[in-house]
Amino acid sequence: MISKAEFEPRLAGLRRRFAKLEAEATTLQDTAEQARSLRLELGKLELFATLVRDRLNEADRDTKRDIVRTLVRRVEVAEHHVRVVFRVDPGPPGGSSTRRIAQHCPERRGARTCRH
Repeated sequence: MISKAEFEPRLAGLRRRFAKLEAEATTLQDTAEQARSLRLELGKLELFATLVRDRLNEADRDTKRDIVRTLVRRVEVAEHHVRVVFRVDPGPPGGSSTRRIAQHCPERRGARTCRH
């Protein structure tokens, strides 16, 4: 048996600990949901890549030429090397995400950027 004076500080401490544990549980649930969502998106991306690869293998010569013309801005030929300049920027090395203007963004002319 404990007195009320001893009980109240213990109860307050337990409530703080409980709130902290609840916050940690929420954070863990959010992290797990993000991981699940990323796995789902990765699966969709892998399926898309497979479909594109299969369709490219089945494409005729004219279709492949049209795709190359769509993706390649120009080819620079020098004495000892060839440089292909693509229309689509692969982004900065290391895969870091940046904001930039994209051709498919409806507000491109308004100097607004789209997230990729």
